[in-house]
Amino acid sequence: MPAEIVGLGVAVPPYVLTNADLEELVDTNDQWITERTGIKERRVAGKDDSTALLGKRAAEQAMRVAGIGVDEVDLLIVATATPDYTLPSASCILQLELGMTRGAAMDVIAGCSGFVYALATASQFVDSGAVGTALVVGSETLSRISDYTDRGTCILFGDGAGAVVLRRGEAGVRAFSLGADGGRSRLLMTPAGTGPRRCGRPARTSCARPTSPSRRSSACRWRPCGPLRRPGCRGRRTWPGTRSGSSRPWSRRVRCRSRPGCCWWPGGPRRCSGPPTPGPGR
Repeated sequence: MPAEIVGLGVAVPPYVLTNADLEELVDTNDQWITERTGIKERRVAGKDDSTALLGKRAAEQAMRVAGIGVDEVDLLIVATATPDYTLPSASCILQLELGMTRGAAMDVIAGCSGFVYALATASQFVDSGAVGTALVVGSETLSRISDYTDRGTCILFGDGAGAVVLRRGEAGVRAFSLGADGGRSRLLMTPAGTGPRRCGRPARTSCARPTSPSRRSSACRWRPCGPLRRPGCRGRRTWPGTRSGSSRPWSRRVRCRSRPGCCWWPGGPRRCSGPPTPGPGR
């Protein structure tokens, strides 16, 4: 018998970001967004929300609908691209939040298709009889890695979680089709995770609004590990993709957005030491 969905749960944060709100942040409008995506609003996590807590609320609702307790779950799979920590896994953090002390737990990181991959994986475990009950949770806090100066992407993403409980039954997941094209992987990238620190330095992939003119040059920055460093804001830095020690003036290639203090480089924001100028598409 195939794996059947016997319980469903959802959770969204209370904060709503409408298309009208986005008009205040980027050069866009409700008609432009609606015609291209059909989206009118999206939910945004608050300071007390996290990927694990949203997932917990969705999982608890799914288990209530299915009429099971946490001790009956044999496999927990969490699909997310925005885990709260790199280690431990998001599934182990969710186990802790749910009070689970048994069963297998693992993450699936497959971007927007993560939940589909997680559901297909869990269904195979249930179909084969390896586990009796599987809990699949998809949870995201994408607002924390979204670039709210890029109208092409920030209009798409929001925060929330969904969960299903799988058991063997008559009507279930009978087939699925999976695929990927790694050649297009650079079309949408996040150079750093959502954890609080990276290599002992703050890791940010979006610009914070400067609080004063004196702080405009420190509004946003990101530096990776390793001998090669991304273009900095002052002097000369090692150029990505060149041999160690080779350098060029960074300022010739940086494009500045209209927001004070924010420069843009492929893969994320950088600091501007000079006055900003309108970037592409502005």
